[in-house]
Amino acid sequence: MNGKIYQDKIKYLNRDSILVSLNLNTDGAPLVKSQAFSLWPIFATVAELKSSLRDKFENMIILGLWLSVKKPVMDFYLNKCLEKLQNFIDKNLEINGSIIHLRVQSFIADLPARAQFLKINQYNGKFACLNCHDPGIYDHTYHKMTYPPMNQVKLRSSDDYNLYSKLADLSGDDVFGIKGRTALGDLIEIPRQVPYDYMHLVCQGHSKWILKQLFDSPDTEYDLTKSIEQIDVFLNQIKYPTSFPRKPRKIKKYSKWKSSQLKIFILFLAVPIFLEFLSVEYFYLLSAYALVIRTLYEPCNDEEIDTANILIKEYYEALKNFFGSYAYDFTIHAHTHLTEQVKEHGPLFETSQFVFEVGYI
Repeated sequence: MNGKIYQDKIKYLNRDSILVSLNLNTDGAPLVKSQAFSLWPIFATVAELKSSLRDKFENMIILGLWLSVKKPVMDFYLNKCLEKLQNFIDKNLEINGSIIHLRVQSFIADLPARAQFLKINQYNGKFACLNCHDPGIYDHTYHKMTYPPMNQVKLRSSDDYNLYSKLADLSGDDVFGIKGRTALGDLIEIPRQVPYDYMHLVCQGHSKWILKQLFDSPDTEYDLTKSIEQIDVFLNQIKYPTSFPRKPRKIKKYSKWKSSQLKIFILFLAVPIFLEFLSVEYFYLLSAYALVIRTLYEPCNDEEIDTANILIKEYYEALKNFFGSYAYDFTIHAHTHLTEQVKEHGPLFETSQFVFEVGYI
């Protein structure tokens, strides 16, 4: 609610009106361990509720459930899920003399679901970024799309998205990565109201990538496999607050860590581990990343956000010199848009799907 989008909205709200803002969330969840079927829900959480209440299951709104061996037929599924919501938005509700203004604040999903529901290219494709016109470069050495730093990349506006989606519907081909119009475009301003999911992008994304480099890259100057036992002793000596449900104990099991454990790593453990076991150059590089995430995770002012923006761009530029060009995957490119996201939507903890971090439904 501290972000610019929300604050601009409440400026024009009458005193006798109540604003209800919905954050839409979706993901494909395995229903049983065989994973023969998948369940695609569309949930809504109420932004005006504080986090402790917002994330309780009884306070979530279920807009739709799709159970199938296949992914949803997106146009059909979205239209059915959102048509009644659109009716409520168009007609202001009156309860006990108060006018209820219902609106959608954001749509949050991981990268694969985001591409499916927004009808855009996947993260491993060309023009995969919804926020800018960076086309990406196919790296023939590593056989994948990469997104190395580029100077003066034009950002996308909602007008760009609307134009490209219309052209894609007319031509049948994607236009700058846009494959067509989505029903979500009637409820939100795209891309402005589509923040990246912090849990997948940062915790399961680049934080896990860092751990993979350090513990699965033998015979490199940053290889820490010989220090695993020492690091485990270091981790076992830490006294965590009782509010931490899961504690990262064994560093060699990082690939099986839950998102909450990866969050603890990047916010609290990374810097002391890097200081103790990495060379000075790698310590400064990776600590800069940890500092950016820690800054953007909590409420911060414009000066702190601008400092984080400088750091993440310098980190982005330097990655090739430390890990090679294959480090430039789409995940780290998306990080360059996080500072603007925080200005628009508030701190990163507000745009995550941690509430949905479960094993099997």
